[in-house]
Amino acid sequence: MSQFLLCRTDKDLGKYGIKISQNVFNKDLLYKVKQMYFPNDLDEKIWNIEKIHDITNDFLINKNIIYDIYNLSDEMIFWYGSDYLDLDVIDSYDDFCYMIEKNMEDISCELYLRVLNK
Repeated sequence: MSQFLLCRTDKDLGKYGIKISQNVFNKDLLYKVKQMYFPNDLDEKIWNIEKIHDITNDFLINKNIIYDIYNLSDEMIFWYGSDYLDLDVIDSYDDFCYMIEKNMEDISCELYLRVLNK
């Protein structure tokens, strides 16, 4: 599944990740993605969700965690490696879950999504 997840929110996602400014690994890549999708937002609003690969790989077991992250986030960016430019846009929780379940059937199991929670 996806290697990275950045979330934009005013809420605390510390249970699942760290603020982008606290990240040590892949910092340059994370800031490139932040600049592309959240250029006007302060670093305090951008969270890197750690272990998203494990969480989404066990989607049925972790559906409550994904639901919680979704509800706490205004926007989420899922991608793998450096492929963050051409993301599908989803704007409902049902569509979001459908895309996760659909991608679980794919051998690569990777998500390339921009999830808008309005």
